Amino acid sequence: MDKTKLQLYFFLALLIAVIGFAARIFLPYLNILALAATLAVALHPVQQRIVKLVHGFRRAAALLTISLAGILILAPVAFFVLRLLQESLDLYTRLSSQSDTYTRAFASVAGYLDRYLPGIKLDFSAFAGQLLSWLAKNLGTIFSGTVQTVFGLFVGLIALFYFLVDGDRLVAALIELSPLDDRYDRQILERLSGAVNSVLRGSLLVAIIQGIIFGLGLWIFGMPDPTLWGGCAALAALVPGFGTSLISVPSMIYLYATGHAWQAFGLLIWSVTAVSTIDNLVGPYLVGRGVRIHPFLVLIAVLGGISYFGPLGFLFGPLILSLLFGLLEIYHLLVLHSPGKKTRPRKARA
Repeated sequence: MDKTKLQLYFFLALLIAVIGFAARIFLPYLNILALAATLAVALHPVQQRIVKLVHGFRRAAALLTISLAGILILAPVAFFVLRLLQESLDLYTRLSSQSDTYTRAFASVAGYLDRYLPGIKLDFSAFAGQLLSWLAKNLGTIFSGTVQTVFGLFVGLIALFYFLVDGDRLVAALIELSPLDDRYDRQILERLSGAVNSVLRGSLLVAIIQGIIFGLGLWIFGMPDPTLWGGCAALAALVPGFGTSLISVPSMIYLYATGHAWQAFGLLIWSVTAVSTIDNLVGPYLVGRGVRIHPFLVLIAVLGGISYFGPLGFLFGPLILSLLFGLLEIYHLLVLHSPGKKTRPRKARA
């Protein structure tokens, strides 16, 4: 065998082995690093503006960006997740003991169904119990180990700091290592960044805002467990054609069945005026330009991501979907429309 080929094969085998060991080393922190990289992409425009304000001191700008994100994003999200977990566990306990107003409301609705639709038998309590059990199980994994959670948060903040500081150099290194032409590499990275921002701001952020506004309305009109149902409304907002009505309508029925007709009417007005207009007013402003993905696909990505990645799948599922669509668009531009690709001449329109 040629000595040059032998050296090449030996080097490739050694490289694959080292990559395998490195992957095993980074595997326990893969979710944390992926989350930090995602936040770095989302916070990159803010980082660039702060860099100009501090006259090019990237480390100081990164610290300010992380602090700002912690105050405006991380702290509210942590509070929301804690409240969501607490309300889910409390409601699951109450439903299990059959000592809750939901039980009486379920019985009242079941009575109406049995009177007018005698062939339909629905066990609302069992369904709600299974749903809350699944939710509590998935959210509980976040707090299964306090030390591990704190350590993961510490590693994530460090990773986010260095992604913000050295992100441009990391991108340059990836472009240098890629066998593609540099302009294609930059085009791919720009498309992927646009796809990520489009999904994050266009679908998830709008859904989260709708869930927060709806949860506030539930709290105002006296609906129990407003954080829990506001979180469910944020997930339901991704369902095309129905949206938050999947949660608002049962909430109104519950309020009416428990003798709070005026509160039910007030929640109806709140849902129509405050919640339904978010998608029309805030949505176009947040989406901007980028890859637009159908909300139903985003919903499937969220549910599949949660089942595969755990709680962080709410973010990772749509991100992987956005990366897929970005790569498909790049494939369409670079392969199907490449200079050497022959295309059929289009027929002239009549």
